[in-house]
Amino acid sequence: MSSKNEEVSKLKNKIIECQEETMQLLREKQRWPDKFNLMEQTKEKAAADLTRQILCNSIQISESEKVLEALNRDLKRVEQSESNVKEIFDSSQVQYDEYKKYKEMRLIETESGLDELEKSLSDESDDINVYKRRVEMEKTLENLNVFCEAVYSILEPKDSSDVSLVKEAQLDHLGGQSGQKMRKRRGSQKSQ
Repeated sequence: MSSKNEEVSKLKNKIIECQEETMQLLREKQRWPDKFNLMEQTKEKAAADLTRQILCNSIQISESEKVLEALNRDLKRVEQSESNVKEIFDSSQVQYDEYKKYKEMRLIETESGLDELEKSLSDESDDINVYKRRVEMEKTLENLNVFCEAVYSILEPKDSSDVSLVKEAQLDHLGGQSGQKMRKRRGSQKSQ
């Protein structure tokens, strides 16, 4: 009998344990609606936060797109300006080249005229005629120098970036150097 009492005692203990577990499960089950409500609130809050974040992101994206469009417009304007400046520079370069060729032609004409005058002066025996021709030649040179200086003052750029073009052109005309040295140097080159 003692073995039966032990079994009964074990079963009673087992029943008590089951009852306690059942009670715990019932208590746990009673807490489920609260947990469910808390989870639903958390879910709704997360959904609201996510919606708010998506809205903020879309606003930021639209603002970024506006900034990007403005930057693209500015870039196109800069590219157009660069294109215009390049066209102006190319046009100025062509004009300068044409002007330089014109001045070189005028210089060659002037030198040939001076050479002819020198020949005619060297051939003259009359001192008075030689003097008159020399005076005329100097006046012609002076007029040419005045003309060249007037042209250079018109072409003189306002900012310092184009100064080298004018200085280079000034070196090519007789006013930038002495006429006598220029003729001798060019004459010596011709004789070589």
